[in-house]
Amino acid sequence: MPIGLGVAKRQYTIILVLVGFYTLLPFLILTAYVHPSYDDYQIALRDGVGGFWETQADIYFNWSGRYFATAISRINPLIYWPLSVYNLYAAALLVLLTGAFYFLIRAVCKKYFSELEIAAICSVILAVYFVQMPDIAQGIYWFSGYMTYQFANILTLLLLLCLYQFFHVTGRLFKMIYILLSAVLATAVIGSNEMSLVGVMVLLTFILFTSWNKSFTNRPYLFFLFVICVAASLTAVLAPGNYARMPTQNNPANLVLSVTGALGLTAIAFYKWGAVVVAASLLYALLWGIPIASKAKNSIFFEVNFSVAIISYVASVTLMYFVFAWATGDRAGTRVEIVIYFFFVLGWFYNLQLLLNRYFKEKPVTETTLSKLLPAPLLFLLLLSLTNINSNITTAYLDLISGNAQVFDEELNRRYSYIYHSSCSSCSVPALSVLPKSLYILHMLPKSESEEMGVNDSFAAYWGKQHVELEGPVPDIKDNIEIVKDIGKGLRNRLLD
Repeated sequence: MPIGLGVAKRQYTIILVLVGFYTLLPFLILTAYVHPSYDDYQIALRDGVGGFWETQADIYFNWSGRYFATAISRINPLIYWPLSVYNLYAAALLVLLTGAFYFLIRAVCKKYFSELEIAAICSVILAVYFVQMPDIAQGIYWFSGYMTYQFANILTLLLLLCLYQFFHVTGRLFKMIYILLSAVLATAVIGSNEMSLVGVMVLLTFILFTSWNKSFTNRPYLFFLFVICVAASLTAVLAPGNYARMPTQNNPANLVLSVTGALGLTAIAFYKWGAVVVAASLLYALLWGIPIASKAKNSIFFEVNFSVAIISYVASVTLMYFVFAWATGDRAGTRVEIVIYFFFVLGWFYNLQLLLNRYFKEKPVTETTLSKLLPAPLLFLLLLSLTNINSNITTAYLDLISGNAQVFDEELNRRYSYIYHSSCSSCSVPALSVLPKSLYILHMLPKSESEEMGVNDSFAAYWGKQHVELEGPVPDIKDNIEIVKDIGKGLRNRLLD
């Protein structure tokens, strides 16, 4: 039983499960207001005309080695379905992401905790992930973004689940099944984006290194998986399209800039993401981490060298930043950091558990007055982080409560209706009046900007028009303080009326 919790343990568990519902609810509701934008139209036009292998070859040789991301883009809802199906894709992504987290955590923790406690652990980790996800709009609601980055995260969770099961089954047949599933998943993740490639290769190198001398029977399976992943990585990295694209970047292949930038951005990542993760970690340690440490005395999952694990963890984050800087000469954008933050969170909690195992594995767990009092303020700190005015969760709720998401949805639907029914070949449409931060990416741009990025042209071509432009400027995205003030003014006006 956790230190000093007693009957309070169930109360904390229930509260944290409710925190999980609080976290996911606004993001699920917002899927009703999602719309395609930017590359969604361009990819739909590309894949709607070209054949599968033709498109794969063209992208691979002229643009990018992301072979799986290119392949999976063929399920773009704009190619096959009405626009309304786009919403269902985002909802399905959230369900898959939540489910993948849950089943991985359940596999690791089912020996130690009840289903309710497992749901609470999942709630804490999901809350930490969602509250600081670098870009909610691109990570959850934009098909072209989430199929490249977030879906790779989901596949990574499934890969970890398969690898965990591999180490915990007996018999050659079952081991072969899990290692083949792992190979398929790892190949898909590696072909999704370069950050996931780095994360998976560091992970597999860590597993191979730490388990090589522990189990002779596992060696051939793990070596087979590693060889497959090296081949997949070389296929992605050596794609001619990568090198054809590099000259279009600002300052690629600059070793000094890449190394110093990666080290600096790694330090910044720990600084900007660390506070919330630390608060959640302390609560996790008291409620579940220490009990696991006292029970998981012979688990191969935690029987690894802590120093090697820490080095691998920091190296994976640094290498992700390095790879992006090397390829582009620029710092990683928010959509790329979705993957980096994902590995940051997973690696943090895994290393935390290793640390707890190191100090509490052979020590008796004793109850103290301090340990009785600590969970309450730690829970309070976590709740403060989640309800912070600028958190992703608060932003999602404000986009709903303010009505901005609904207005955004209605205005875009009117735009589609006008374009569809109009006989114009060069059309003008009103600019959106509000841009909900949780949803907006690039739906249309003023003429000067659209000429460079092609956003308007792709939208026009999708609707069978020669050209579409905005009648007015795109408004700024309001910060959350302004939105709260607007909500207050609206309530005051209603009361006065």
